[in-house]
Amino acid sequence: NDFSLTRDGYGRSVHKKEDLIEGQRAVIYNFNKESFALIRFRKQCKYTIVGILHPGFEETDAGFYSGVFENTSIPIFSDSAILDTLEYDIIIITTSINFSEEAAEYCEIIYKVLMRKKNIYSLYVNPTFMKFVFEYMISKGIPDMDEYCRQNNIEILYNNFPAPNWTEAEIARKSEYVPKKLLGIFGTDTVQGKFTTQIYLKEALLKIGAKPSL
Repeated sequence: NDFSLTRDGYGRSVHKKEDLIEGQRAVIYNFNKESFALIRFRKQCKYTIVGILHPGFEETDAGFYSGVFENTSIPIFSDSAILDTLEYDIIIITTSINFSEEAAEYCEIIYKVLMRKKNIYSLYVNPTFMKFVFEYMISKGIPDMDEYCRQNNIEILYNNFPAPNWTEAEIARKSEYVPKKLLGIFGTDTVQGKFTTQIYLKEALLKIGAKPSL
């Protein structure tokens, strides 16, 4: 389940990412282990990847990236200005703001997407650094980011963002999406294959008629 992030810190409604990204044209920002997994298993995705935004990408890296992408035709862009003209419906953010020096680039990308009135789905959120986003939007003439999104029918979803101040009605709605049986895949390193294992397990479960949610 995924939750809108509002200025006061917590979303008030429950969403499912499948409803937001299915059938959409997606840009992925940026290239890391998470985006690699999305690209590697793109045939199982219910959306189309139309580009990778990876600031700092250089032509000298092309050989490495084409190998990683299994010679796909997915273009890689190094300049966020592409967001002003590229045809897409949603940006999938596979990174978060971990250091203050990363904030400017992250905020500018969010701003460009909002100006195009496109949706945003992020795998991560660092609430501490979201203040940079809100402050940046204010400097760009958007005093209330949440209200701007409502007025322009824009969805910004952050994966598994906690909302401890849910009402009983919201908890009841969330329970509709909670699986009855849970299977956890755990590991202590970033390259142990946890995501890959989940994908293979999902394929096996589908073959026997189960309906797993991943």
